Amino acid sequence: MRIREITVTPVAFRDPPLLNAAGVHEPWALRSVVEVVTDDGLSGLGESYGDASHLDRLRAAARALTGADPGQGAGSNARLPVGEYGFRSLKLKGGVFPPDQEIEAVRALAAMTHLAAATPNLDHSCDTHTPWQQGPEGRDVIRPGALTFTDGAVPLPPGPGLGVELDRDALAVLHEQYERCGVRRRDDTAYMRRFRPGFAPARARW
Repeated sequence: MRIREITVTPVAFRDPPLLNAAGVHEPWALRSVVEVVTDDGLSGLGESYGDASHLDRLRAAARALTGADPGQGAGSNARLPVGEYGFRSLKLKGGVFPPDQEIEAVRALAAMTHLAAATPNLDHSCDTHTPWQQGPEGRDVIRPGALTFTDGAVPLPPGPGLGVELDRDALAVLHEQYERCGVRRRDDTAYMRRFRPGFAPARARW
């Protein structure tokens, strides 16, 4: 199996004015949707940062990885921490193993869902950014129904992998928002200084 194509699509969605040590969130959050398609028709989805410099790195990586074995790089990278430093536990992202072994290799909300399902006697809630990373009309770029909240929990999908499908109409809307919003680099400090010119970012100290 080889990677035939990698598509990187920058998107923007509304972001609430969340205060933090660096300042305050701007009205638009930038992310990127990454779609990997193999020569036998399998596809994988991921998301990452969406600022201009990060998009440049993603697109460079996409060019370099086209034609590669999807699992080869992750396997070779794992040898260093295991062989040289004795690591016994590694965090693997989706795409490391063949599709029939990828039931537990997942992202974002799905990552928390599968982690919780695989953890015996889980007695606390797991974190996800999904509730506030919403697309147009409250939709994500994933077609509704694959992963949903029911009574504060997420039912497990019945099939292998994530069982999700990219909503290309929603992706197009979010990409159009990226083109129109004018934001290309997150700068919470500069945005805060529009309202408090003397603001100086500082880490909290106790």
